[in-house]
Amino acid sequence: MRANHVHVGVRDLPAAIGWLERVWELKPVFQIPQMAIFAVGDFSLFVDAEVHDSRVTVGFVSDDCDRDYGRVVARRGDCERARGQALWLPCRLRQRPRSSNV
Repeated sequence: MRANHVHVGVRDLPAAIGWLERVWELKPVFQIPQMAIFAVGDFSLFVDAEVHDSRVTVGFVSDDCDRDYGRVVARRGDCERARGQALWLPCRLRQRPRSSNV
């Protein structure tokens, strides 16, 4: 058995779609007003409009964590892991508030 997809609820679907496009360079493969689906390799990420944001962890494989970390932060991914911190420690990325101009 293999995992196929996961649903994640978000309060602001357009902002979440924009963040996934900008930070992770993912484009929806399917979209309706209440949901967008993103292909992440063989896995699908369903992002659903909901009353509350879901708490979720998504892991990616990288052959150069520092390079990929730098790319994501450069695309305005807000990461709580400092550069040089042990690579096995979690790096939590979140969408920056809309008021941030950084």
